[in-house]
Amino acid sequence: MNYLVFKLSMPHCGSWNNKWSLENENFTIAKRFRKCDFEKLPNIVGKYHEYRWDDGWTAVVNVQHLTNSKDVKQLTKNSKGFCGYDWMIDSLLKFGKIMPEQEQKKYMKGE
Repeated sequence: MNYLVFKLSMPHCGSWNNKWSLENENFTIAKRFRKCDFEKLPNIVGKYHEYRWDDGWTAVVNVQHLTNSKDVKQLTKNSKGFCGYDWMIDSLLKFGKIMPEQEQKKYMKGE
């Protein structure tokens, strides 16, 4: 089985102390794919995907490919989910990059 493991971090913060209050938490999600489905996905593995907001915050999603379910369980152990940023995973899987919904709609229209 093929797994993609997505790990979220916020390395650049617009907060008063330049830190994310949740930086010590684990935000990791794994998705399982059959081989035929995995081969159709965009090439997002082994890369850091950034998304920057206008206020100075930056999210980074690291994507790993794993085939061993024990490794996946270890990485996702005690995960807090994806902190409400699941849309980033969906965007990576669909478009190969992180785009908010408004940009996705423009992209689909060819704008």
